[in-house]
Parts: sequence; C-alpha cells; structure tokens
Amino acid sequence: MVNRLFAASELADLIAKVESNTRLDFADGVRLFCSPDLLAIGYMADLIRQRKQGDLVLFMYDDAISDQETPSQTTATMLYGQGETVEEKVNRLLQLRELQEHNAGFRAFAPIASAPSDSGNLTGFDDLKTLAIARIMLDNFDHIKSFWPQIGAKLTQVSLSFGVDDLEGNAPSARAMSKATLLRLIRTAGRRPIERDAMYRFEE
Repeated sequence: MVNRLFAASELADLIAKVESNTRLDFADGVRLFCSPDLLAIGYMADLIRQRKQGDLVLFMYDDAISDQETPSQTTATMLYGQGETVEEKVNRLLQLRELQEHNAGFRAFAPIASAPSDSGNLTGFDDLKTLAIARIMLDNFDHIKSFWPQIGAKLTQVSLSFGVDDLEGNAPSARAMSKATLLRLIRTAGRRPIERDAMYRFEE
C-alpha cells in the first residue's frame, strides 16, 4: 500500500512499484524526470537508500588513493545540465544499470553538474532530482555519491534524504569544509557517518 502521504501523487503507481521492490523501466524514468513532485521522488529514493545502507553514510575526506592502490571497482558518472533530453538521461542510467548487471564493475554512481557557464539554469531542484532518480533507477549500485564542493554544504545535507549515502570532496580545495563540519552535517541529518578510503574500506 502506498504511503498515505503520497496517495494523491501523480507518481503513486511508481511509489507502489518501489515499495514492492519492483524495478522501474524506461517510461517510468521519463515520468520521474518530468514530474514536479520532488518530495515523492525523494521518498522513493530514500526508501531504497534505507534498504541498502540503513542510516549509514560513507565519506572520504582526503581523496588521495590509499597506498597508491587502484580501486578494483570504479565510480560511474553522468554529466548533466548541458541541454540533454530527459530520454538521453534515462537511457544513460539504464545503460549503466545493464553494464552493472553483467559486470558488477561499479561501486558507486555520481552525477556531475555542468559548470555554471555551460549549465544554463540548473537549480538545487535539478540536482536533488537527478541524485534521487539515480538512486531509484540504479537499483544494482551500492552507493550514490555526491561531491560536496560542487553542490555546497546545505544541499549536500538535504541530498542525504534524496538517496545519497556517499560523500566525497577534495580536502585541500578552497571550498572544502572542515572534517568536524562534515561530521556535524551528516549527524544532524539523522545519519551515521563512517569514513572510508578510496578502496571503500571502513570500520564501523
């Protein structure tokens, strides 16, 4: 049964699919990108995140690869905000899902917003929707990653309720936040922070 808060949503049938752990298809993905109901999309993404990770949020504060090791699994990416169509974005996600189905070669997925000069009028709404839909459609990926220097601290914190469970940034960069601030950001969002390395090793 669909959560009663979203019973009147135009996405109620998709919510029912997600609640029953049914995989969404191309047409469903197009509907998600075209819908203005960001809260319903966030609810679906957060439900999947909870199933996979509970309250855990991984983060890497220093992005230097540990001990010069090369990760055996990589992060898949998708650049958005360059005038691509909804259909192109959904196709990209489904192509990645199919690759993961056959090769299991990806540890995480990270959508990357175009530079402001290239992205037109990208908004926080666009960023959250892209992250959330990635979590919904990429059901065979362990992690959805957000780069905090790119979208900012406040939106990063909100993204933890829109499917994101993995945070990364370049500690020495000019826009970097302190580690203490990052930990507080995660904890005040009701999540449990765990630091990982580039090989996704961590201790709880």
